[in-house]
Amino acid sequence: MNTELEKPPLLLRYFHKYYKSIDDGLIKDTIEPFTEDDVRELRRFERGAFIRAALAGALTGLAVAVGALVVDYVDALGDNHITRFILNYPEVFITIIAILATIAEIVYLYVLAVRTIHELSERTEKTRLATIQDQSWEFDLTRLALEIPFSTDPVFGINPMREASPLKSLMIGLAYKAKISISSFVAKALVKRVLGRSAARSIIELATVPIFAVWNALIFVWVLRKVRMVLIGPRLIRELALLAFPNSDYTPNNDGFQESMATALGVLIVQKGELHPNAAMLLDYLMQSIELKEEKISDKREVLYEKISRLNPQDQLRLFRSCLLAAVLDGNYKKREEKLLADIATKLNLEWSTAEVKRYANSLKKSGWITDESLRKQMTGLFHSAHIKGTDTAK
Repeated sequence: MNTELEKPPLLLRYFHKYYKSIDDGLIKDTIEPFTEDDVRELRRFERGAFIRAALAGALTGLAVAVGALVVDYVDALGDNHITRFILNYPEVFITIIAILATIAEIVYLYVLAVRTIHELSERTEKTRLATIQDQSWEFDLTRLALEIPFSTDPVFGINPMREASPLKSLMIGLAYKAKISISSFVAKALVKRVLGRSAARSIIELATVPIFAVWNALIFVWVLRKVRMVLIGPRLIRELALLAFPNSDYTPNNDGFQESMATALGVLIVQKGELHPNAAMLLDYLMQSIELKEEKISDKREVLYEKISRLNPQDQLRLFRSCLLAAVLDGNYKKREEKLLADIATKLNLEWSTAEVKRYANSLKKSGWITDESLRKQMTGLFHSAHIKGTDTAK
């Protein structure tokens, strides 16, 4: 399923082209188990990427510190038009150095991110079928590398932004971008307080070196955590399909369940405010494998409640259990999803544990790479954690 805009942003198009240039485009149309050896190998590879990202940040801070050192000792460099410029405009000189170093750092980090994510994709390609290795998949991975939000465009009649607040999204983005600047400002202020205002500029700037390094490493950890969710997405979808559609062909035995499942996913997408690649894959599976028509699904709660009211109790339970898994496909579980699930459970007279869903979402997001055996065990446990009131939880 291609959920991309016809003309993606220029930066995304450029780095997607770069991604394609280092990709062989080959993937076997088979699925192999994901083992402990695979987990260890990927973790070792990630640690190397974290170190390189931290070094890039440290070098940026060091470059600015060197610029400040030149300002502090410019008299030793003689008298020429460059040193006169530095003497007259010391802050401008340091700013120029900082801008050039930051540009070099950003370019390097983007290239490092694209190459790292591509390598992780190559090392995990045995866990997915070739059918998902399309342009949309590669665009999603490139988006992650560039920290560009996922698509919010309507797809199959589902509008991810229908209930989202654009202002809130903007404020979250600005707060994230301001973290490094605020941290650097605080560090410089502390150095000035400890050493006094007479402290050399170079000493003050050196205080930011570890901050740049730490933030780069943390941002890379954050990005790769989201990458893992996308790369294990095909395995999540496969296990969800096996649990939700237990027949040999993974399809339910009535059209009402199919439509209710797709509509429930649409409503969950609206709660999250974006079309995560894993949700897109599940939606694509429902639309193509079960041959649903777009007009049969909706992203409105009232339509969902009306559809599930027609299901028999066992299909209602199976649908709700599937929603528990669908709600955490992106590794996030927040108040909006929790309220939706609580409303559905109340209407269907079901018992469930929001703490269990939250625990699983956190585990999925923070535990990193996970073997097929562990993933299956955790998803099965969450699936069967909900039950009809007054019945055995194992049923």
